[in-house]
Amino acid sequence: GNQANALAALQAASGLATGFGTQAAGLATAEATARAQATTDADRNLASVRRALDAGLIDKEEATRLTSQILQNLHTPQTSQRRDQDKPIANAMQVAAQLPGSVIERRSSDGDVRVALGSGPSAATVTDAADGQLAGSPVDEALLRSKLVTDPLFTDVTGFLKLLELIEDEKLLDLVEKRFRNLGPEVDAKARFTELETSFETHKAGLDRPDRIRFALLFQKQSILPDSTGLDQQQIKRVRNFAVAKMVERAFTVASKVFNNDKAKNILESIFLTANDREVFDINYVSYILATAYHESSMGKIMTESVHSLVSTDTVFTLDEYFFNRHPPQNPHKASYNGINGNKLAGNQLRQMGVALSDADMTLWNGRVYPGAQPSSVKLLARKCDFYRFIGRGLAQITGRDNYARYSNLAKLGGEDFVANPERVADAGVAVAILVDWLISSEPNMGDFDTAAGFRAHDARIIVNPDVDTMGGLVSDIAIDFKRSLVINKNLDQSSAII
Repeated sequence: GNQANALAALQAASGLATGFGTQAAGLATAEATARAQATTDADRNLASVRRALDAGLIDKEEATRLTSQILQNLHTPQTSQRRDQDKPIANAMQVAAQLPGSVIERRSSDGDVRVALGSGPSAATVTDAADGQLAGSPVDEALLRSKLVTDPLFTDVTGFLKLLELIEDEKLLDLVEKRFRNLGPEVDAKARFTELETSFETHKAGLDRPDRIRFALLFQKQSILPDSTGLDQQQIKRVRNFAVAKMVERAFTVASKVFNNDKAKNILESIFLTANDREVFDINYVSYILATAYHESSMGKIMTESVHSLVSTDTVFTLDEYFFNRHPPQNPHKASYNGINGNKLAGNQLRQMGVALSDADMTLWNGRVYPGAQPSSVKLLARKCDFYRFIGRGLAQITGRDNYARYSNLAKLGGEDFVANPERVADAGVAVAILVDWLISSEPNMGDFDTAAGFRAHDARIIVNPDVDTMGGLVSDIAIDFKRSLVINKNLDQSSAII
């Protein structure tokens, strides 16, 4: 079928290119490509029917019905689908019709629509994927309706493993999630999951691509990227990508409160991947990393420290004053950056630059109150001093010469010199790497706050900032929110509490 379609495509393209030009030839090629893709899809679906029948997952009658439907779909002329007939949009319209204040507009005769949802349940409480999202080919739909997925007692664990073997990568995580979401209240989810893991270990040698199934099971239980060191990376690649996408969408329900932008999603994805690369396999730690980025930088929205209404121009120095001063009205908990965390004193630095300062002026510039009466020429030069150069940057908002030097000239950060180029710390990739490293390798670090009662997120605030009494509880609450958003099935969650 594919060879015949390819030959027909070339012949049609050749004839049209002669008579009507390349535009018509391109159209013919596209149409032939679509036919070839349809043939490929049909071949794959027919093979899936055969495997499902051989595995005993469907009976002969169902196999015959599915085969007929696949062949009918292949030979039925394709018609243009109206936008309001598209399943995701139709689902949105159905939900909107039940929510007060929703708007549904059909803007043109071909069915283009705009769906605006009114008030309804909060995103934090809607974490389960709708069943319709799992539907794909007729074979997938039949398998997803199987008792292996819907049985509330989940009695056939081995049969479910065979089912997972037949499911494509893009459906695998959803199917495992759906299986455990369908458990009856009388079933011990953890015990049944342990039984599934045991069955997997028993039968994995006979399974096709078992590592992707193992990855899906680990992700279901841990809700974050698991340790996949011993798994075939090529085999799990696509499933892992789908897992990251799910984590991003779930965590974004929290992150969007401060940064409702795709850049925040990119930050989330980078954090998840970097944390996994750094062997962070604890959901409490991942949640706290996210909470720190949320609190310190509004999830990447503010990568360089600033204060609303304060500016630095050639004639205005209100932001300079903020960085220089100790405990200004805008932030009563802030220390002066003049001399903090290895920063050199501005007076000493100005003299090294050749500025002729009196002893009294030097004392002012070495102090903690901004010398606003100094000449503008001196104040402009002072922006080359440490108090102004090593301000808070990145997702962790690191501050001070020592902290910039800590991450300079490291191979894992590309060998960059952040003392010479401090603005590079605000780069998203650099910022994520520093954030994760800071929380796992500082003294103290997140591991020092694990207790028998749970992860002491409140006290872990000291890793980033000494304002534990005022901000520890706030950051802890944010970490709890992120954890709730990430957990796939609370009945399977085996992590300790965040306290």
